[in-house]
Amino acid sequence: TLRDGANSPHRNIYFQYRRTTGMRQSRWKIVRTSPEAPIELYDLSVDFAETTDLAGSQPQVAARLAAELSDWLAELESAD
Repeated sequence: TLRDGANSPHRNIYFQYRRTTGMRQSRWKIVRTSPEAPIELYDLSVDFAETTDLAGSQPQVAARLAAELSDWLAELESAD
């Protein structure tokens, strides 16, 4: 799915590793390297190497995805 472009059965793919969290949705990927760090936003359809952070130029997309990531993190905490 990630490499070959096949359709995923999931709308979002979330990840958490140590203090880094993130999410991929379609062409968009957000990453937060720590809870205090700002959200980074990447358009993987044109920037697979994640070299250009678009959070400043695409604030609506960044905010929407950050809210979904926050909801997922809250679900994880409530499951503990």
